[in-house]
Amino acid sequence: MSALLAIFLLAGLLTGGETISNSFFTDPGDTFMDFFNSVMYSNDHPYTKYHVIYPPLITLFYWIV
Repeated sequence: MSALLAIFLLAGLLTGGETISNSFFTDPGDTFMDFFNSVMYSNDHPYTKYHVIYPPLITLFYWIV
């Protein structure tokens, strides 16, 4: 496990931090948007078009909202 951490940190150093930054979700405009994106995705074919992973009951709740 420590070897993987060392490789991760070494890759981060060699790429100027890009490897570490790209390992996480880096879209600053999408912060705390889980609820609002779920509401938006529930309106138009959530399981086929947007590949929503939430169960149908909560997706139905989002559709109502």
